[in-house]
Amino acid sequence: MSHFFLRSKHYVLFVPLFLTTLTTWIFQGMYSQSIQEWSTEAQMGGDFDFSGFDLADYNVYFYAFIGVMLLSLLTQVGWYRSVGQDLKRYLPDHLDLQDKTFKVTIPLQVITTFAIIAIYWYGWNWASDNLTALIDNEGIGSGTPQDFLMTMLKFLGMFSLVGIIGFAATIYNCYFAGKTLKSIEEGRPVKGGEVVGYVILSYFLVVGVWIMQPKINRLVETGSMDKAEDNEAW
Repeated sequence: MSHFFLRSKHYVLFVPLFLTTLTTWIFQGMYSQSIQEWSTEAQMGGDFDFSGFDLADYNVYFYAFIGVMLLSLLTQVGWYRSVGQDLKRYLPDHLDLQDKTFKVTIPLQVITTFAIIAIYWYGWNWASDNLTALIDNEGIGSGTPQDFLMTMLKFLGMFSLVGIIGFAATIYNCYFAGKTLKSIEEGRPVKGGEVVGYVILSYFLVVGVWIMQPKINRLVETGSMDKAEDNEAW
């Protein structure tokens, strides 16, 4: 698996990373088009019956989005792990980066992403079952509005907590991968400010692969990240 991530061309890794953004754009575009159609119908026809709207009609797009999220996660985590673990052999002999935290944050990013997907899944199915009732002011089940509000606040709190933990894990993975690459490139221990560029590129990996992956390819093939004429700022 590491062989794939270290030797793949940048455009190969770009595809699964960009798919999440692309499907989001497609979904938002289709949703906006539906909203415009409903708005036009309401203006031209007077009373507008919203009961015809069924969120389940969009299930295929939601499932596709979840699928590409998982593919993007696999690409991100696979790349972080391959860089942080399998490129260590290219570090200078006197330099040893401690990776105990990295070995925790890699699976933590996976776990929190799956937790967020589970929350998305639950929220989508809940909305599919109850959205029309909410719009028609029919209420949901036998609970009071206060019960509904408390449930939503708990749901939001859980989502926020998982999101913060996942974000922190991802940032550390970006930092460790960026520090590993920069240390190899410089041939010495690097300080925090020197790593910022690679950390940013690692976080925005959909852009970063175009800059960092060619260097990784050269490192694996020749043992050096730089070309003779390489004057890149990063």
